Amino acid sequence: MNVSDAAYDTVHAYPGGSVTLAARLGMSDAVLRGKVNPNNDRNHLTLHEADRIIGLTGDHRILHALAAAHGYTLQRAEGEEGGCVV
Repeated sequence: MNVSDAAYDTVHAYPGGSVTLAARLGMSDAVLRGKVNPNNDRNHLTLHEADRIIGLTGDHRILHALAAAHGYTLQRAEGEEGGCVV
């Protein structure tokens, strides 16, 4: 799955969909839907927004898609909370 599809799926799979998630992010539903629309060439998620979406949803498919795009796989580090393990 590519990053754009992962972002779209994450937003739309959230309970209540983009309407509920947009409210939690402090943006309008239309803006959020535009940012994750793979056919939109103007507005895109920032890294900060993607990070917040991952944190709010608990859905890591964006993170996995980024890793896969660069030849990596991810495994959760046990006991690590938000830290960077290299």
